[in-house]
This record gives sequence, C-alpha cells and structure tokens, in this order.
Amino acid sequence: MFGLVCFITNFAFADAPDSSKIPLNQDHEGELGGTIGHIGWDPLGHGIDGYKSENTIELKAGKGVKLVANVTGSGRKVGLILIDETGVQLGASKFDVKDATLNVGEVSYSGIYTVQVVSDRIGTYSVCAFADEDETEASIQAKIDALTAELAVQQQKLKDLKEKEKENAK
Repeated sequence: MFGLVCFITNFAFADAPDSSKIPLNQDHEGELGGTIGHIGWDPLGHGIDGYKSENTIELKAGKGVKLVANVTGSGRKVGLILIDETGVQLGASKFDVKDATLNVGEVSYSGIYTVQVVSDRIGTYSVCAFADEDETEASIQAKIDALTAELAVQQQKLKDLKEKEKENAK
C-alpha cells in the first residue's frame, strides 16, 4: 500500500469527465475513463499513471469534511484529493485498493472546492461527503446509510481475505 505523496493537480486530461457536484451526506456516483495521465508519485519516487474525475463540493468556512470513495473492480485502487479555488491541495488520501478516506479538519472559506477522484483503472466510483453541519433527522439517517454501506464493503473485504488465507493454507 502506497500513500499518494504528490499530485500534479493541473494536469490536463483531454477526455476527463465533466465536473459534477457532490451533495453532502448522499452517495454520488461517477465514471472514470478517457485519457490516462500522470496522477502522482509513490514513496519510492515512481510515477503513477491513472485516471481522474473532477467534482465540486460546496463547503462552509470553519467546518470540516470527510470524503469516502469506493470503486468497483477487484484490486482496483482509488485516491481522493481536495483542492481549494486557488489550486492549493488541502489534503490527499492514501492510494489504496477498493476505498479511500480523506479527512480535512477545517476549511478556510465558504464556497466551492474541487474533489478529484483518481484510480489506476477506468470504471465506476462512488463518493460520499460528510461535512460538519447542523444535524437534522434526514442528515443523520443519510450518515447512517452511508456508514452501513461502508461497513458492508469492509465486511466483504474481510470475508474475501479470510477465504484467500484458507486457500493459501491448503
């Protein structure tokens, strides 16, 4: 497992998917495809090529945000990057198999931010954003639903790992 150390955030992907808005506390689905490009470096200094999608999210000054992304496909990796309107990278997740989580404690202004979803392969992804906010019954239920979905993903990963260990023990 390599963490994303550096990203070239202004790399122009000729066929990058159109930007779309990520709603708070709801799953947002998208598709990665188009042209492969350089998305970062691993800790050993090797370049990582892949695909990216740029999405927007509206956040309030002084509030934190947690982004969770999942991808389909066995062994497929995903990462997340949060960028402010000036192009400054506020955070990047680990580039990991199946899912990625990025926590940013507090943003400095109210407005639109860019969320980049990157992967080593084309295909579908989903992102859910949880922002610190005044909670309502609907927002709490949305968080529970998203966490339940994340729990199911982790339980499946554990089950798959245990089955693989059993097969290797034979």
